[in-house]
Amino acid sequence: MVLGALILFVYSLKTLSDGLQQAFGNTFRNLMGETRTSRIKGLFAGLGISASLQSSSITTVMVISYVNSGLMNMAQSASVIMGANIGTTITAWIIFFFGFYYEVGTSSIILVAIAAPFLFLNSGKLKSLGPILIGFSLILISVSLLRTEILELDFLFEESVLLKEYTQFSFLTILFFALLGALFTIIVQSSAATIALIMTLISASIIPLELALAMVIGSNVGTTITGELASYRASVDAKRAARIHALFNIIGALWMIILFPVVFPLFEEFLAVINIENSNNLLITSILGIALFHTLFNALNTILLIWFIPLLIKVTEKSIEFRTPKDSSGGLQLNFIGKGVMSSADLSLLEVKNEIARFGEITSKMSTFTHQLLFEKNPKKQKNLHLKIAKYEDITDRVEIEVANYLTKISENKQSESSAIRIRSMNSIVNDLESIGDAFYRMSKMIKRKEKERVWFTPEQRNSISEMFGLVDEAFKVMVENLNLEYEEVDIAKAVEVEKRINEKRDQLRKGYISSITSDNEGNLRGGMIYNDMFESIEKVGDHIINVSDAITGKI
Repeated sequence: MVLGALILFVYSLKTLSDGLQQAFGNTFRNLMGETRTSRIKGLFAGLGISASLQSSSITTVMVISYVNSGLMNMAQSASVIMGANIGTTITAWIIFFFGFYYEVGTSSIILVAIAAPFLFLNSGKLKSLGPILIGFSLILISVSLLRTEILELDFLFEESVLLKEYTQFSFLTILFFALLGALFTIIVQSSAATIALIMTLISASIIPLELALAMVIGSNVGTTITGELASYRASVDAKRAARIHALFNIIGALWMIILFPVVFPLFEEFLAVINIENSNNLLITSILGIALFHTLFNALNTILLIWFIPLLIKVTEKSIEFRTPKDSSGGLQLNFIGKGVMSSADLSLLEVKNEIARFGEITSKMSTFTHQLLFEKNPKKQKNLHLKIAKYEDITDRVEIEVANYLTKISENKQSESSAIRIRSMNSIVNDLESIGDAFYRMSKMIKRKEKERVWFTPEQRNSISEMFGLVDEAFKVMVENLNLEYEEVDIAKAVEVEKRINEKRDQLRKGYISSITSDNEGNLRGGMIYNDMFESIEKVGDHIINVSDAITGKI
């Protein structure tokens, strides 16, 4: 029953967090974007997002996503993570006020009934109100169940030799229970669940306040495992951001454990000054002490260590060194997304956006290679260019599959209506980008066939094809710019104008080609056919490029 109540508590936090991200995902994303201007803004952004989502782990994973996407540097990520550690303490206060002080308990089931109609709405923020209310209600119900079941287990603790052995106040005792708190948090992947358990143990008078506070210290260390796991397949900088989180919490835990014999008596005196009007005054004061200590400890740790962010960055850079990837030119490995980094649906799309922008740059390089191949006369260089184009075509195939699979994973989670539209757009974009890779690969085959059959283009034809490539390169430049912008800010007027010029040039070349084959110039009929296929293929690339810009603006 205790295990079931704990699992229900963790699930309730996830339900509440999912609902909040569904409703305010864009707000959180914009708030995170503000952190780039100031360390203090980063601190308050981390605090606000963590307090809202009831989880520093989610905020940390979010930060890792931003660092992994190149939108946040190490110093900015450190300040957000420090703020998140303060923000997450709000959960302890919710548990204290509604689980112990006011004892809402199972009467919060009424909230579930109120939430039910919102679950059946088709879309919008009101639909998100359903999981938000249900998540909040389940937090209170699970805490109530946990209290009831822990009280019935008090006889086990009374008979416990281990607990009696360690209730003597000493440095080793504090260290042992701090490690116990860390271990439990690692297992349940939630420091909030550890805090809820500690509060119920205090309410049942099973452990004294000093040991409970030691477990609180340990829970801060245990919660860092989520960030470490999230950064496993991410970039070096993302790994470093996760390591800063771990270092910050470990350093805080160490100095607090060392000073605990001095800090605890002072904290007890401070609690004695607080007068809580309640029938069970001493017990409620002890539970309040958990919430208060959690907040004060994290706030004090942040105030002390925020000045040492540059030093923390240096330490993480030494512990996690940058290694040049084996495939430095091939681009087979995704730079921004991976199996190890998956936050919420709304926030994961940021990683996909950056990966797609890189995908666009890869396809634009294929245009350069194909253009070079058209004029290259050196057989060795020709071979290298053919191999390079084939390799990049393989890259486009793989990137499309990886990005599409990642988008599928995101779509399996709850998402806002705007995110669902964005996912459809991104799927359309990667499909067009992969088609561009195929088109250039086919062009390289045409050029190879042209060389093999010893046919040629006239100087006029070569210049015309070169002009087409110039227009397509211009279109690529506009497309890549659009892919790097916030999608809501994209204006496709420039893209439409370049596409119009590509079509006009294609029509001009087509008319000229038809005129040439109706004349008596039959000396290079085969070369003319390949020439026609080439400019038609280049125009098709232009079509795919404008499709990308259309999809960015939601026109799919």
